[in-house]
Amino acid sequence: MKVRKGYLVALAVSLVLAAGFLLYNHQHRDRDIGLDYRIVANQVLLSWDRVDGALLYAVEGSFMGQEYRLIGLTDTMTSTINVSNGLFQFRVKVYGPDGYMFASKPTSVIHVDHQLRPPVQEPGKRNYDPKSPRESDMFGAPNLDW
Repeated sequence: MKVRKGYLVALAVSLVLAAGFLLYNHQHRDRDIGLDYRIVANQVLLSWDRVDGALLYAVEGSFMGQEYRLIGLTDTMTSTINVSNGLFQFRVKVYGPDGYMFASKPTSVIHVDHQLRPPVQEPGKRNYDPKSPRESDMFGAPNLDW
């Protein structure tokens, strides 16, 4: 009988550990919250969808493939980040009343080069070129009003 109890206890402990592991992985998986970005001069403008139950958003960034670092906290669904030249990637961690909820899926790698600034787009301004590509053509995304 002692042998059977030992096996049953070991089985129960392993089941509890497996359930805890699955629950932890389910809660901490990256989720799609519609994280989107736009580049304007030396700034990356981030926006994402509202998350039910979220109280705080922590914006994290990675530069040139390094680990993510905290950039700022916000309670809105937008963030503006001043950047230099290089390769960047961003994600948002979502916090609710009980603490950390999950992290967003990261953005694609963003190449920022200030030499690619959009041309002046107003006729009559210095350096205006009517045949030059507009901001949407240069960065591969339509102009977003946010």
